[in-house]
This record gives sequence, structure tokens and C-alpha cells, in this order.
Amino acid sequence: MNSTQNERINQITSSTLIVGVDIAKFKHVARVQDYRGVEFGRPITFENNREGFAMFVSWFRKIATEQGFQDTVVGMEPTGHFWLNLAHFLREQRVTCTVVNPLHVKKSKELDELECKFEELEARLDELLGQIPQVKQLLAIKGIGRDSIAGFLAEIGDIEHYRHPKQIIKLAGLNLKENTSGKHKGQTKITKRGRKRLRALLFRVMMPLVAKNRAFKALHEHYTKRPDNPLKKMQSLIALCGKLVRILFGVLKKGHRYSEEKMLQDIPRFTEVSWGSLNSCFFIKDERK
Repeated sequence: MNSTQNERINQITSSTLIVGVDIAKFKHVARVQDYRGVEFGRPITFENNREGFAMFVSWFRKIATEQGFQDTVVGMEPTGHFWLNLAHFLREQRVTCTVVNPLHVKKSKELDELECKFEELEARLDELLGQIPQVKQLLAIKGIGRDSIAGFLAEIGDIEHYRHPKQIIKLAGLNLKENTSGKHKGQTKITKRGRKRLRALLFRVMMPLVAKNRAFKALHEHYTKRPDNPLKKMQSLIALCGKLVRILFGVLKKGHRYSEEKMLQDIPRFTEVSWGSLNSCFFIKDERK
């Protein structure tokens, strides 16, 4: 019990049975698990006396033998003085015993509760997304995950409220404007008006898309490396965010099917346009459309 934290941690191996005891005035409760948190048997309640202690030791030693553990560590929270009798008994039985910082126990319980809440939220999220038929097709797009789709839907609300994907692009503040004053013609930049979280979400989604998705990666390469009027990397990402919005809109509202092959086939037929003209189309259009 006088060991440092690192020394106590090093005592735990794959062959160690961990016994946790919840100390009380009259009765203690114990449960056992391995270093991964896998529990064995049901928790046991025993009296705070020698008879109860003997039953407790016999109980966890039987489990250790059945499960093939070579050693045992008993941990308990030093609640008042009620833990001392058990600790002395375990020392007599040559059982390794350690006390646990109450603050660590509290934080551990809080983390467990938080993890349970996350699991409940994830289950609820899966249930809600499962009610949208088109979500399954969106999940088939390499580089787009469940959380990204949920975040997109949470930001835009009901897709039926939109008549055109440009409305969502504007909502995200990704539509373009030209800074002009009198005869001075400034740079063309995105407005950044609208929902900042939606805009940030689209950029977060775009990064794995241009890295993992064959079509988006090819489009990014085409935009940034074409011989005539290549776009800067950020300009390309903005254009691709608009492309992604159009795809999401088409799948969710129109029931269209996403096709990498179709996107790749369009690359050689793209019309070379200036960065400023992206304001009207937001992604380079096929000149034959």
C-alpha cells in the first residue's frame, strides 16, 4: 500500500485478477475483473468481520483458480477507518492490497457514466439515421462517416426546406463575393456569412475525401494542377465543398445515386473558367450541359 502509483500499475498484468471492494460500515461489496475490465462472476456482499473476510478470500481465490490467474490484487477506497480490519486480514493472508484515491474513484465513475451516455446517444443517432433511406447510400461514399452526415443534417434541418443546393452553400457562407470599390476590383472570396459550424463541418469532411476518395482526389488534382488557370489549394477545397453539397442534396432530396465513375469521366470535359465565375456555378461545369 506504500507503493507509488507507477509501481501499483506495474503490478497489474494479464495474469492478475483485480478485486475491487466498495467499503461500508457493516457490509462490503466486491467484484473481480481482469486488466481489460472483463468481469468474472457476480459481485459478492460480505460482513465486516473475520467470517465475512474469510468468505471473501475463498470467493476470489476460487475464481482465480478457475480462470487461471497467477496472482491477485485487492483494491479499496480508504473510507473512514472501516477498511483497516479488511486490510490487516488480507495482509495476514499474504494477499496484495492497495488503496485507491477517492478522487480517482469518483472520476472513474463519472467517466463510466459519461461513456454510457455516449453509447445511448450513438444508439439513438443510429436509430434516427436509419429512418432516412438515403443515408445508407451516403455512407457508401468513401470518406464520409455517420457523424458527418448527422452533423450536416443537424445544421441544415429538413432537406425539403431547400429548393436548390445553392441555398445550402449560402447558408454555410461558402458563396463568393468580389471586393470592389469604385473602379478598384478586389479579390473574390467566400462571404463567410451563415452558419460557421456548417462551413467548418464541410471542410472537415473534405479533408478525408480528397485523401481517400478517388473522385474527389482526382478533382482536387485537376483543379490545382491544370495548365490553364489552376486554382490554389484552398480555392479548390471551397469548390469541392460546393460539389459535396450538391451531391448530398441530390442524394437526400432527389434520390440520385452517387457515382465516382461519372465524376471522373467529367474531368477532361471541364470548361476552363476563372475563379470569379465560380460564384454562379460553384463547381466547374461540363460545357455540354
